[in-house]
This record gives sequence, structure tokens and C-alpha cells, in this order.
Amino acid sequence: MKRLTVKHIILIAAVVVIAAVMICLPFILNGGGDEKYVSKVLSYKAETGDLDVVLSSSGTLADPEADAVNVPDGVKVKEYLVKNGDIVSEGDELAAVDRSSVMEAISSVKSTMDLISKKMQAEEDSTTTSWLKAVSAGRVKAVYGTKGQKVQDVMLEYGSLAVLSLDGYMGVELSPQTGLTDGQAVTVVLSSGEEVAGTISVAQDGSTEALINDKYGKIGEEVSVRTAEGTELGKGSLYVHSRWDVIATSGKIAEVDCKEGGTVSQSAKLFKLSGMTSDGSYEKLASLHRDYEDIMSRLFKIYQDGVVRAESSGRVSGVDKSLLSSAYSGNADAIQASNAPGEDPEASFANRIGMVTALGENGTATIYVQAWDTEIPDYQDTYSVVTAKESMTVPYEITVPVAYKWNGTEWEKLETISVGDVYIFAYAQDIVWMVYAGHNDIDPQEWVVPQEDPSQPDQPSQPDQPSQPEDPSKPDQPGGNGGSGKPSGGGYPSGGSGKIPSGSIPTPSGGSVPGGGQQQEESYYSTEEKTILSITPLDKLSITISIDELDVLYVRKGQEAVVTLDSLPGRTFKGIVESIEANGTNEGGSSKYSAVVSIERTDSMLAGMNTSVSMTVSSEKGVLLIPSEALMESGGKSVVYKGYDEKSGSFTGETVVETGTSDGIRVEILSGLEEGDNIWYSYYE
Repeated sequence: MKRLTVKHIILIAAVVVIAAVMICLPFILNGGGDEKYVSKVLSYKAETGDLDVVLSSSGTLADPEADAVNVPDGVKVKEYLVKNGDIVSEGDELAAVDRSSVMEAISSVKSTMDLISKKMQAEEDSTTTSWLKAVSAGRVKAVYGTKGQKVQDVMLEYGSLAVLSLDGYMGVELSPQTGLTDGQAVTVVLSSGEEVAGTISVAQDGSTEALINDKYGKIGEEVSVRTAEGTELGKGSLYVHSRWDVIATSGKIAEVDCKEGGTVSQSAKLFKLSGMTSDGSYEKLASLHRDYEDIMSRLFKIYQDGVVRAESSGRVSGVDKSLLSSAYSGNADAIQASNAPGEDPEASFANRIGMVTALGENGTATIYVQAWDTEIPDYQDTYSVVTAKESMTVPYEITVPVAYKWNGTEWEKLETISVGDVYIFAYAQDIVWMVYAGHNDIDPQEWVVPQEDPSQPDQPSQPDQPSQPEDPSKPDQPGGNGGSGKPSGGGYPSGGSGKIPSGSIPTPSGGSVPGGGQQQEESYYSTEEKTILSITPLDKLSITISIDELDVLYVRKGQEAVVTLDSLPGRTFKGIVESIEANGTNEGGSSKYSAVVSIERTDSMLAGMNTSVSMTVSSEKGVLLIPSEALMESGGKSVVYKGYDEKSGSFTGETVVETGTSDGIRVEILSGLEEGDNIWYSYYE
């Protein structure tokens, strides 16, 4: 409840009076006609009613802040599909991405997640088991944790594993009322209808509560309180008067040795926890892992679409072509997983030369590849490719991706592959595309591969270069050590995922593509993002208003407001509080806070138009009300007068009251008056 001090209420009334005097002062100085401003004595009977407290402010319409469109670190934009000033809708394509950069990012994130998982496992292996014990004797009022649950999950949902009452009491707060004394006997009626004996406790600050034995009631249970004579004193929710929350930061609940309603002694065992860490490092790693799961999900979506899409509608700005990735160095035509080579000239890949040595079931094949990357200047010219089988020493089992061959005029998709076919495996991390480069006639039964350790990237001596064909303009001639240059014998369907499940092609640096067998360096993928453009919403306008420090705590994000425009009289519009500034600015001894209210744009609205904003911050039903002018201050307390002596012209029957909410015209009375009480006050008319 919003409570205004008597000074605040009187100040509001004084401002109104002063304003009236200033307006009428010229008339008073000039004789002002026949009317004179005089003080009148009025009486008023306190009555119940509804009271809405409305906060009002003003501002001007402005375009809302632009929403940044970000991509994860490492994702490269190869082409903008929009330009500055374009109007886009949610889901529209904004920019095409370099798929290979997305896959590299996916692989790096996967490596990071694997590394974090290993660290989490190490934390679990090094953790201890211990008991949480009671700090004092008491009664268990709530048990939230159960066996097998993660401590962090319970803490996030309930804030504790259990709650203990330490002083033997449950309490319910009451509005301060005259006549109540500390220790006074009362009756508390539980939600079940059971009546429990209680006592009143009045604190030095005037707050009042009713206390009952903590063996009764549950936390949050609604109860009512009445005097021994049956007079209703109020209703409220039970709480633990002296509460201790059983908390922990890590581990799992292995055992629960307490039950709701039971009593425990000091140092009694409550929860046995396993997998505990002293610094919460496991929970930190788990939270970090979830962050990377979100990044991975975004990357998969971007890779699947091949584009970045708009998450909202509006006008595009901030397109910066300097962010575009550079084209592939060289004149090579690159390859996409589902497209023919040459349809994506800006992609770039590493290349290994390999040969098919066996065909398996379900679209798999055994290949042997070189232990180093080979530069391929042009995928349409494979005559310089080294295809000697002695150079292909590293075995892999793969799911066969789409294979292509340049037939001299266009790219041809191969329907089958054969044992002995030599291919360029163009790869970005664990995605591989195959470009036909020739054929070796081999007998798989006699295939002998030198037993080399692929983790040692020392390159073998280069084999002799293959002889050049008589007519190099005919690319269908085989490269390397002879052959027909066409798929032959034992045809095998081409297609598949293009992934290498049993280990990825090792990089020239001696490391491996994530997912391979070699050790990765301990480095995390960056969680930083890059802004590629911005979108300014067109369906909304914003209004920045100033809120006094006495009111800001009663304004919340998402709260509705009523907006009027000077240029559109007689019309009201619905506004929503979008944000509230956390830091205020001091103005004349009082701090002011900025809040942003959004409003749906109409054709008649223009940026710069003046607006008034109002919002209901408190609504009280059936409360005792008197005029704000009737409230006075005496000895630092709020008082009203119940009598008036006409002969002496003085007020009598000074009564101390406690005030609640006020709208500046009427004020709520919490105590000191009852409905129908007559009060007297002076009013300057």
C-alpha cells in the first residue's frame, strides 16, 4: 500500500491553495470586484469509498530504440539481402551467411561444451558428502527438498531446502488499531475453521501482529483474528515469526532426515548432500553449459536456413558492408552440401585428397586420405592433384556425401561411387563434399597401408606428379595414376550426411577438428556477439516520462498507462511501461527516475507530439476516507479535529490518525476514526 506522510499530503493541498491565490492576486490588488477570498469552517463525516491513486506525467512522442540484430562470434556475413531504409517483417531474410563459418562456430561450441562437461565431471568426482544440520532447536514448518533432487533446482524454486521456526511462534500482521495492548489475548481462526488461542504483540514502531503456537498453521495460510468478545481485528497470511531457512549452494540431496511439523534439536541432521563443492564451481559450469546450449541452438538454426532472419518488424538501419566476409582466395569454385559446385563462390574449404577403398552398408564407405591439406586452385582442374595411393595413409569411415564431377561444361552429380575412386574432400570442420579427381585400379584384398601415426603430421616424401594428359582441356580424363576418369565397377549410391562419425580430418597444425581423436586446447568459444544491422519498430512510438522517487517503487514494467495527445483531443490510447531507469537524477533535493512508455502508432501520430501519461498505481476498495484539507500536523503526528467552538473560533477534540493512500484530494484513514465520525476543518475559498 502506498502511504503518504502528512507533510506530503499537506504540501499538495498547500500548492493548490498557493496556485489559486497567485491566479487571483491581480484581482485582489485591483479590488477584485465584489468577491473576497475568505476562510470557511467546514464539517465532514468520515465515510468509506474507493480510492484510485493516479500518477501523471508528460513527454513527447519519439521513435523507439532500434533492436540490434546480432550473430554469434565467428559467423561471417557473405551478403546483405536488405539495405538501409528497407521495411521488413518478422521472419524476413536479412543476410546470407557463410555456412562454413557457421559450421566452424558449431564445431567450436561443441568442443567448448565437451570441455565444460569434462570439468563438470571432474568437479563431481572431487566433491564431498556432508550433512546440513540445524543451527538451533526448533520446529520444521516446511520441507521443499526431496531425495535425488539437485540442490540448485530446489533453491531456485523455493529459496531454501526447508524452513524452521526457532522461537515457537507463527505470526499474522494486523493494521495498527487503538485499544490493542501488548500481550492481549485474541482468537486466531485457521483456514480449516479451527480456533487457536493467540496473543497480540505491539512493536516499538507501532506494528502489530498476532502470535500463535508454531505447531498450528502452515506458511502462507490465510487466517482471521478477533478479540475475545468476537470483534474482527483483521485477516492475513501466517508466517514464521523467527525463521531459519536451510540453504545450500551445490550438490544433490542424498537423504532427508526431517519432516514437516516435527521438532529438531540443535545440530540435528536435516539433509545429507552428495557432490558438494566449496565454491559452487559445479553450478557455475552447469550454468555456462546452458549458455552454450542456447548458442548452439541459434547456430543450428542459422546453418539450416543459411540466412539471418528478422525477429521483429521495422525499418532497417546500420547495414555495414565492411562486415562482409572476403571472397575465397583463388579462382576455385566451392561446393555446398546440397548444391552443385560453383553455386557458392564465396565459401572456402580445406582440402584433402583421398581414395575409396571399401563400400559398406547404409551409405558408408572406407576412405584413406592424405595427412596434410592440399591447395586446390580450381576444382575444375584436377590434373595437378596427387593421387598416388601411397600418399593416402589415414583411414576414415564416412557417411558418403554428395559427389560431383566437372564434365567440361558443367558440374555433374554422380549417382554412384566406386572402390578406387580418388576424390578431393573439401571440408569445413566435419562437413565434407567430394569432387571427383580420378580413379586407381586397386585390389581391396591386397591394399596395404603404411602403419603411420596420424597424430604425427610429418609429411611423407611427395610422390611423382602424374603425367599430363595429351589434351588437358578435357577434364574427364583421369588424374593421377591412370584410370578411365569415370566411376566404374561396383557402383554405389551417392548421398548422405557428409559427416565423418569416427573422427574428423586432422588439421595441418597437428590438432584435430573437434570430434577427432586428438587433444583439444583448453579454450572456450567466445560468447560475444556481432551486430550486423538494426531494426527500428514502425508500429510503436515511445514516451520518456519522469517519475518522483516517492512514486517510482509503485511503477512496474508491463504496467498499463493512459496516454492522451494535445493534437488529438478527446482520444485516449493504451500505453505500456517498457523500462524504468535504475539510477535517478537529483532535482531540487528530490530524485527523479526516467521511465519509457510505448504506444501503438497510428497514422495521425508523429514524433515530437506532446503527450500526457497517467497510470493507476494503487486502487483501494471500501476504505475510510476524509478530505486531504482536513488533515493537520501536530507534534510530528497527523491529526484531525472532532469539534469546533463557534464562540472562540477554535477547533477541539484533537485526534491522532494514521494515514494510508491519498490521491491529493482524499486521504485514507487507517486508524483513529470510524465511519460516521464528524470532523471539522478550515478551507480557504
